[in-house]
Amino acid sequence: MSQQYRGSAVDISYSLESLREIFVNNVRLLKADRIARPERLRADPLEAFLGRTRVTHTYTREDEDAFEYVCRHTLLRPRDLMTIGERLAALRPEERSDEYRLKDGVNQAATEIAYE
Repeated sequence: MSQQYRGSAVDISYSLESLREIFVNNVRLLKADRIARPERLRADPLEAFLGRTRVTHTYTREDEDAFEYVCRHTLLRPRDLMTIGERLAALRPEERSDEYRLKDGVNQAATEIAYE
């Protein structure tokens, strides 16, 4: 069955930069009161939304780019990013700025993506 699907379907893959652009475009649609750092919206929309540019990797304890952390919890599909973005947007901006709350929101959304 899998081979039949592959024969009649087109696999679409997105680069990390394309996914970043999709995510940023959606961040720009948010109202200013939903942004953690509104003064950074023009210069760095991701930092403005997430409230940070880096997070600490849970196991290696190394700094990691915040957007790459988000992407690592997806199947690299735009809809997965929207699931995570929706979950994060539901947090108050000051909550989203807290690394623990940010990671918790991403992990909850990743669990939802896995169940789908």
